[in-house]
Amino acid sequence: MSRLKIPKHSGLWLFLLAVLSRLPQLLSPYQMLDGDEVVVGLMANHLIHTDEWPLYYWGQTYGFAFLEVAFIGLFYQLVGYGQFAVQLAMVVMWSLGIAFFYKALKTRDTKSWAPILFSLVLIFMPSWAIWSLKARGGYVSAFFLGNLLLYLLFWKGWNSRWKELLIGLLLLLLFESQSMWLAGLLPYLAYRFWRDKNWKAIPLQLLGFAIPYLLLKWHKAGLIDFWHAEIFPLRCRDWASLETLPQEVFAHFSGSYLFSSFRDPSWAAAAVAWTFCTLLLLAFGIAFWRTLRNRFKLTEDLAILLSLVGSIAYMLLIPGIHPRYLLPLSGYLLVALFLLSHNKLMKVQTWTSLAYLPIGAIALLGYTRFSYDDPAAFHQMMGKLKADKINAVWSEGGQLQWQIMFYSEEEIIARYRNREDRYMPFLKEVQHRYEAKVQHSAIVGKLDTGNVPDDSAYVHIADTYFYLANPSKEELKARNFEFDF
Repeated sequence: MSRLKIPKHSGLWLFLLAVLSRLPQLLSPYQMLDGDEVVVGLMANHLIHTDEWPLYYWGQTYGFAFLEVAFIGLFYQLVGYGQFAVQLAMVVMWSLGIAFFYKALKTRDTKSWAPILFSLVLIFMPSWAIWSLKARGGYVSAFFLGNLLLYLLFWKGWNSRWKELLIGLLLLLLFESQSMWLAGLLPYLAYRFWRDKNWKAIPLQLLGFAIPYLLLKWHKAGLIDFWHAEIFPLRCRDWASLETLPQEVFAHFSGSYLFSSFRDPSWAAAAVAWTFCTLLLLAFGIAFWRTLRNRFKLTEDLAILLSLVGSIAYMLLIPGIHPRYLLPLSGYLLVALFLLSHNKLMKVQTWTSLAYLPIGAIALLGYTRFSYDDPAAFHQMMGKLKADKINAVWSEGGQLQWQIMFYSEEEIIARYRNREDRYMPFLKEVQHRYEAKVQHSAIVGKLDTGNVPDDSAYVHIADTYFYLANPSKEELKARNFEFDF
């Protein structure tokens, strides 16, 4: 491929290809937003139609979501409210991250196809098959910000104080979005300081970080801290759960998991996962050997090694099984492979990438049917609510309540059992509507909870949901709903 001319505007073409690669999923009838995604969708709706400026995921003082909220709000204006706009906005933001990933690699190699090939590999990695569409309060934002920062760190142009201030600001936004991206990025930042001996950049970056940090801290003081999680837990897993770490790495590369539960991947996704697990060990070995040979001096090889170690070692501080927390690993592994093989194994890079792409594309297509819920059953249940003119729902699912509100465009307001929740106005509104007209309210939940009495008043919908219209206060109390009337 060295004889082929590199196309002009390659970053733009890669951006467009990244968007097109997700069209089969975007247009799939099996797609349905989960309860976390619809929260971001509702936040974007409030950004447009109210005076709210939701910077963080509702009910939290972490998970900087404003970039995703703003993108979704823009796409509501362009293509209309709904699921398609939410997912398309995330795909576009993720694809911008791909463009910056390419630009970062191109700063190191302007003459070969390697930056394009590595970017194509990242586009078709199943680890991002599902998550490139997900508005989950910071993951896609972190992918975009992380690659933008990587580009600024690798790029030797625009050497000014404004660049350093911008890097500080972006580091803060990345920290507030999803801090685990920093584990793989900070070694490259440290190496840049050491390589350039530009010590004046440190106070500028600290200033760019500190001032907005204090402003955001002031903003957080007025937020509801309903769902609290430590950004750096600083406590290790127990030894038993460490045994699942290799399985989590495999699940990450295959993309085949639901939250903390694993699914059997397709043959193509499994082949990709095994390939990248092998490449991860290979990259570790090469980077360690080179670092050892250099007597652990602060070289780029040491930065590569620490980036890979940090991207996995972060998991040791997080109790439980969470393959999604390994999302930064795919990009940092490709950066490591690019830097380690740069100008040395160009033919190997080329033919390996070309051999991988069709398998990656097949693996990606396998996720068009990947769904958390049954969309047909859900929309049948929503049709029942609308037909019965229900406008207030007592939801027995902690995520179901948000899905009902999103897909009804907030014509139906729902709440969960607890007296407190992420967005308190919804709880108050359900109570207000219930008191105003009880016949327009209902209890809704899923049949698989096993807590549905054999009573004809409980209507079953599509063998998935149950529905109890006009519940009395006694029935609400019996089903453990908390309220103040």
